[in-house]
Amino acid sequence: MKISLKLSVIHSLVLISVITILSMITYNYVKTVFIENERKNIVKKFIHRRGRMWMGLYENIVVQILPDGSYEVVRDPYNLGVYKEGIMKKNDEYFLIIREGNFLLGKEITPVMISLKNLRNFLVLTSLVGVVISLLVGFGMSSIFLKPLRKILSDLKKIFPEDLSVRLPYPKSRDELYFLVSRINEMLDRIEKAYRAQERFVSDVSHELRTPVTTLLGYVKMLKRWGKEDEKVLRESLEAIEDTAEDMKDLIESLLLMTKPDVNIPIEEIDLEEFTLSLMNKWEKRYSREIRLKVKEKGVVKTNPEYLEIMLNALVDNAIKYSERPVDVVIDGTKISVIDRGQGIPKEKQKEIFQRFRRLFRDKEGHGIGLSIVRELAERLNIEVKLKSDVGKGSEFTLIFRREE
Repeated sequence: MKISLKLSVIHSLVLISVITILSMITYNYVKTVFIENERKNIVKKFIHRRGRMWMGLYENIVVQILPDGSYEVVRDPYNLGVYKEGIMKKNDEYFLIIREGNFLLGKEITPVMISLKNLRNFLVLTSLVGVVISLLVGFGMSSIFLKPLRKILSDLKKIFPEDLSVRLPYPKSRDELYFLVSRINEMLDRIEKAYRAQERFVSDVSHELRTPVTTLLGYVKMLKRWGKEDEKVLRESLEAIEDTAEDMKDLIESLLLMTKPDVNIPIEEIDLEEFTLSLMNKWEKRYSREIRLKVKEKGVVKTNPEYLEIMLNALVDNAIKYSERPVDVVIDGTKISVIDRGQGIPKEKQKEIFQRFRRLFRDKEGHGIGLSIVRELAERLNIEVKLKSDVGKGSEFTLIFRREE
């Protein structure tokens, strides 16, 4: 069922209920007033003419109730025969019977009852006409009001993955539809951005994996041809295959890490100095290089230790790769920096290095994915990453832990 029809039906049902209740109240009120007026007239005439009613000057019904419960008809020009309080009907005529002391008094009220019947029919007819008019008007109005919404739905059908640049036109008035269109356009911006990023990601991944896979296949073919007879070729091929497989393993693990959902990340309190000291031995064994820890001010932060270790490993690995001199890790309160004195990064390239698979120097090992992991994990942990670098002087990457509000 369309919204316009649904709104019209709901509106009509509400209106029917309201009109029905009001009609019943109106009818009962008018009926009560009319009957009460007739009751007062009966009593008034009875009291006024009681002294002369035995002479036949009283035109209404008078029945006296006897002590034994029976009754004696004093006057009944209508020959009712049966008398009880309330409204009685005989031969299409209506009579109102009331009790006044030990008398039952009656009067014909046929005109009043006909008027009440006409009033009831009029209220029913008016209600039906009102409901029909309301249904038609409601359907027309809802169709007019929902026309912009149908336009939005029509425009949404024009958006396809092949062209995500289409945006919905904004309504002239700044009403709820305006803000709905605004939210939809914002969502389309994010979808387009994510879709383009996915395209680039798939393209980059396929490009990065193609080279090691080709290398593996090349050495496998070499083993098939000469590996059995030439021990040197066998050893060289196995070492190359192992190195290439390890390289692919690291790349795949990095890619899986970036696609890991960031919900319910466990957070704990960490002393930066103690945490960094626990990593120093690993770094020195892995790189056989001098890595110096400097503490300007002790700091305790709340973060995820696993993610923080991955980020620091990536920054230290990057510093070792692009510098031959010692690397410094500096702790300054809620900030930790990794400083190298290598080639440095040109200003115009500093934003690019945080993108996936972006490498400034192709002669260096790696996939160009380490800094992009640092950026994504920093966003998940609400950590700010700052870069300070000058060509020929080296680079300084700083993780700033934002305080929780």
